[in-house]
Amino acid sequence: MFCTITQEDLFGSFWWKTMIINNLKFYVIWMIPYSLINFVMFGRFIVKYNYFTLYTFFFKIGWAKRMIDYLGPWLAPPAFMFHHFCFFFYANILGIISFYNYYFGHFIAIIFFTITVRRGAHLYIKGISARLDI
Repeated sequence: MFCTITQEDLFGSFWWKTMIINNLKFYVIWMIPYSLINFVMFGRFIVKYNYFTLYTFFFKIGWAKRMIDYLGPWLAPPAFMFHHFCFFFYANILGIISFYNYYFGHFIAIIFFTITVRRGAHLYIKGISARLDI
């Protein structure tokens, strides 16, 4: 086992504060300026110049587009941020499991690295081909 854990460590207040609460604080501190910048301050600018953001990518996913069309333009940003928060929370839980299990940590790192490199390369090539009209 990668790390020894006791019942006190698992259910103690220090563990919850370190592994869950501090990460959620960081996310909320990041989420507020992110939401203000993307949806309030530069929302029209991003739409006008057709910038590619995670929010615009979210609209291209079939189930997400149907959900956002159903909710309307006022509830679309909160729905997007809710899904973004869920992804962050699940990734945090996977990170905690990876911290306590050496082999699972390596497995998740390989999966995330593979997906990130593949998607990043695809997005890069797609962007270049769009700009060069290939």
